[in-house]
Amino acid sequence: MTCRKSYNIFTEGMILVDILVAMSLATLFVALFSARIFSTEQSFVRAHERMVILMASSSSMINLFSLNLTSPIFIPVSSSPACSTDFIQGFISPIITEIPLPISSTMPLTHLEVRDGIAFVSTDSNITSDPDLFVINISNSSIISSINTGPGISSFVLIGKKIFAAAASTAAQLHVIDFSGTTSPSIPFLSKKYQLPLPYATATPPYATAISFGFNGNYGGDWVSGDTNFSPPTSPQIYLGTERWDGDELAVIDVSNPEVPVWQSGLDIGSKVNDIEVDTSTSSLGGVYISNASQNQLIRADLGSIVATLELNITEKFSPTGWSRQEGKVSSILGGNLVFGRTSGGYDIATDHELFSWASTPPINPLISDVLNGPYNSKNIPGGVYGIIQDAKHIYLITRQAGKEFQVFDKTLATSSYFSLATQPQSVTCDGEIIYVLSHTSPIIYAISFTK
Repeated sequence: MTCRKSYNIFTEGMILVDILVAMSLATLFVALFSARIFSTEQSFVRAHERMVILMASSSSMINLFSLNLTSPIFIPVSSSPACSTDFIQGFISPIITEIPLPISSTMPLTHLEVRDGIAFVSTDSNITSDPDLFVINISNSSIISSINTGPGISSFVLIGKKIFAAAASTAAQLHVIDFSGTTSPSIPFLSKKYQLPLPYATATPPYATAISFGFNGNYGGDWVSGDTNFSPPTSPQIYLGTERWDGDELAVIDVSNPEVPVWQSGLDIGSKVNDIEVDTSTSSLGGVYISNASQNQLIRADLGSIVATLELNITEKFSPTGWSRQEGKVSSILGGNLVFGRTSGGYDIATDHELFSWASTPPINPLISDVLNGPYNSKNIPGGVYGIIQDAKHIYLITRQAGKEFQVFDKTLATSSYFSLATQPQSVTCDGEIIYVLSHTSPIIYAISFTK
């Protein structure tokens, strides 16, 4: 009897141990699975993947999303917003909300960025006294602050506590707007104007038309907090595009010290630059992508050349049919997926497509540098493509096709959905789970979210 009782105790003990081991293994599996899911989601945390390495390594990213108006405005180091990994989450049922802006309807709006519910809207008014940048609280459509820089702003990027703006000016193409004032930190001030160097003394300077931001080489400093101890060629770069002129239409400007921009390199595009997408990753897509109005409507330039020689060289050109009447307008890179859009040229020719996608499944061979001339999918978009946002599964774009101003595609462009915004859109961005569209024809922002 005693032996049997001992045996039962031993058996029950072994069963208990087995249960504990099984529970431990289950816990470990769940933890590993959760970590894997989190890792996968983190790889798509932004709508553009310009600064993935920096975002992961920089200690200065902590608590930079605060927009407390009693302290300086903080914005992430990347020029890309932090957005959802999947806006739709399995359901395509958008809620579209109109947000009226307290801005004159006669004022041309050019670009939109949103951070933590705060909208930054640029304008290019022909009235000298009009502001060129508004900071607006989306929750109540109230103006927090504004600034008149003089000539108007074509586009801009938000970096730390600064805005770098492409100015519609021949006097100074790059404007640096600062939010780091101590007396009234919510009010921006113009801290620097920079003029591109002329190729010869009597050359006519251009207007700036596009702007982007990226780090050159392996970034190890804390640039947001004011650390300007950089040794070229490792430095923060502004990529500034211009109208066609006698100089280079793409300028690379070192902004290690934002108060003393230094021209570093240039690239002759031969046409107006409409958009610049910088991919600093080590993938096969790494480089600078320039959407422009030339025959080669999407140009890929080698970022590695800057690191080695402080020069930028064209490595690939993409020239789809219809280039003589259409312009390369915008590009987007996320998770190894490249998407390119162009205008319609004023009327639709069904065989001259406006949307192109180089899908990342299967992954592009990193040993093959020929990306733009590799396999891609394309789609006819009669209204042209004026802005692109991506998440892990979908492509979201704005067009000027009546009744289909907001469109959603899968990565291969095989499936699509269309929605009306009752406006001609100008610019698109995202913030968290919401996509924001700036109207071209009226002072309105459309907030788009998805639900079941």
